[in-house]
Amino acid sequence: MHAEPLYRELLVCAQRMLAAARAQDWEALSALGEEQRLLAERLPAGLPTMPTNESGPLAETIREILATHEEIAALATP
Repeated sequence: MHAEPLYRELLVCAQRMLAAARAQDWEALSALGEEQRLLAERLPAGLPTMPTNESGPLAETIREILATHEEIAALATP
C-alpha cells in the first residue's frame, strides 16, 4: 500500500482546518477534525522501508501536516 496519497489527503484536510481556524469557524474546524481522524484511521501501523527518493516527499508532507497543526493549535488557544 502506498501511504503517500493518504498523507496528501491528510495535508489537504489540515489546510482546510487551518482556514477554518483563521476564520474562527469552530464548527467547521470540529467537523474537519473528525474527517481527518477518519482519514488517519486508514493509515498503516508503520511505513514500509522506502528508497530515499520516495521517502523525502512523504517526510515533507508529514512535516507540513505537523506545522499546520501547530498553527491551528496556536489559533485555537485562548
